Amino acid sequence: MEIEYIRRGGRNCLSMRLACDECVAHEVMMLKNNAPGMLLPASLRLRDDEQIIDYDISGWTDISDYFEKRRMDEGDVKTLIKSIAECALLLDDHLLGRDGLVLIPEYIFTEPGVETKAFVYNPGKRESFEENLKGLLKFVLDHIDYRNREVNEMAYTLFSMAGPDAGIEKMAEYVSGHTAYSEGAVPEDDAGYEEVPAQKKENTKRGLFGLFKSRSRAALKEKLIEGSPRMLIDMVPQPEGKRFTTEELRGAAPEPRFVLSSMDENGGEDFIVSASPFLVGKQQDMVDVVIQAESVSRLHAKLITEGGRLYVQDMNSRNGTFVEGVRINGRQRRELPDGGVVAFADRRYMLKVY
Repeated sequence: MEIEYIRRGGRNCLSMRLACDECVAHEVMMLKNNAPGMLLPASLRLRDDEQIIDYDISGWTDISDYFEKRRMDEGDVKTLIKSIAECALLLDDHLLGRDGLVLIPEYIFTEPGVETKAFVYNPGKRESFEENLKGLLKFVLDHIDYRNREVNEMAYTLFSMAGPDAGIEKMAEYVSGHTAYSEGAVPEDDAGYEEVPAQKKENTKRGLFGLFKSRSRAALKEKLIEGSPRMLIDMVPQPEGKRFTTEELRGAAPEPRFVLSSMDENGGEDFIVSASPFLVGKQQDMVDVVIQAESVSRLHAKLITEGGRLYVQDMNSRNGTFVEGVRINGRQRRELPDGGVVAFADRRYMLKVY
């Protein structure tokens, strides 16, 4: 799968190039004429002997960036699983194979306050849906808040369910709360599923998450895959997005110290890049520094310190991030030199290295 990020028609696009012999003709035509609603808006074009799909990602943030600073809670996990299940059923209705759904964190998109996720589809993709889903659940395990018992248990239960015998529908049923789990109830066959009692079926909502079987929590715990990934969390508190003046922050960060000095005539504040990655935007609880401007996106840009240098990466903001007047596309990194100017939309800052 060959991906690049481009600007096309004034929009940020994720551009997927497919050699014609790899494409499934009816899938390409379905995407062109009748694509499922949970896929990102797409347009198709031809270039030489290649078919190219341009997915419009303007204003969206991929979940690898979205959860870079923030840990996944129970609601985040539920929304992700339900969105995948809903999209999978829509693909079935549109005669699109589930294997084409790209379940890589960098290509699953979200934004603050949006309940469902938006997806990318790759016609002719060969990797199986189940294996991709299991890989995504490993990402979930690495990004949950392990101090939260409920989300911890949910994530490991989902990981144990991954596979052809317990697909995304059963996972959606589990997280939606329709399945009643009992600590003491263990199926006679540990690898099997219990039928939902008839009375409960009558009271269960039919539809996307209401037509599946249940499994006991105890049995699921016993089936957790040995050696599944666990991580130790650095318990040092993260910055809370508070803004500081240059004088307050000098000496607060390790050498070299990168200070972005506001060039705003209305008196914008300076700030130091005190972590890596360092997120810039206006979503108070998700960024390291808040820039309250209508033109700035909620998750706007990422600053990375590496090898004594500062790099800037746009987070698919609507109005763009610019280094020395040149707009950054997609996940491209651009070095910001000492004395260089970076603009988050129309808010400009000059870098001072101490």
